[in-house]
Amino acid sequence: MFAETILSAVLAAAAALTPATKCPPPEGYPTAGPFGLYVVGAVVDDPVHEDAAGAVRDAWGFEWYYYDEPDLYDGQRVTLIYDDGGTPDDLADDVLVDILAACPADSPCHED
Repeated sequence: MFAETILSAVLAAAAALTPATKCPPPEGYPTAGPFGLYVVGAVVDDPVHEDAAGAVRDAWGFEWYYYDEPDLYDGQRVTLIYDDGGTPDDLADDVLVDILAACPADSPCHED
């Protein structure tokens, strides 16, 4: 109990010291539906980015990172599903929830 109280106090102090950086969505950016999710088209920008993460760039130029999607290839068009984190007017806390991608027969994602 004591450790939890100290941890809570430390986290509250760190949050108070951390400047709030808000990233408002650009004009025309999709808005979340009733479940807090929204969909954006994107292109795989770097399938093996730093620290084994991959990178995708959405239609507005924002770069997002993902893990555990081994079949994606550079230049592949994908659909991204995001959770808006309860703040539809701030992209800074949005989370990439899923990546939807097709793998046509003649694409690099097929293993022969």
